[in-house]
Amino acid sequence: MKRVRAITLALILTGCVRQDLRLIRLPVTETEHSGGATAVWREYRQFALGMAHGDIYDQYQLTSVISFFEGLTGIEAGQEISGLGYTLDRKRLEEAIGKWDVWFKDNGGRVVWNQARKRYELTPR
Repeated sequence: MKRVRAITLALILTGCVRQDLRLIRLPVTETEHSGGATAVWREYRQFALGMAHGDIYDQYQLTSVISFFEGLTGIEAGQEISGLGYTLDRKRLEEAIGKWDVWFKDNGGRVVWNQARKRYELTPR
């Protein structure tokens, strides 16, 4: 059953199957978010929760959200690439969200916008 879902998701994300996708605007990437790192974290977290609970997003949204969290925290989400595109293990994603929450509680105050690199980064302790 998991394999069927993964293949279906891969087919949808690669455009082989028509599906109504949630067309959403991700909050950041080129400029600093007016609400700061906490606002970005909360918005991306909502997208990740939706993905973990079966909402379908397009390839850009999926990789943007996962890359944001994995890049900042170093905690993997369960996204893997296959011959058909990206697959997402929803259970692993849900577990990762819990780990990300703990990470942000401990480190959120050190997340700052780097204007030169156009991204949020972790400052040293």
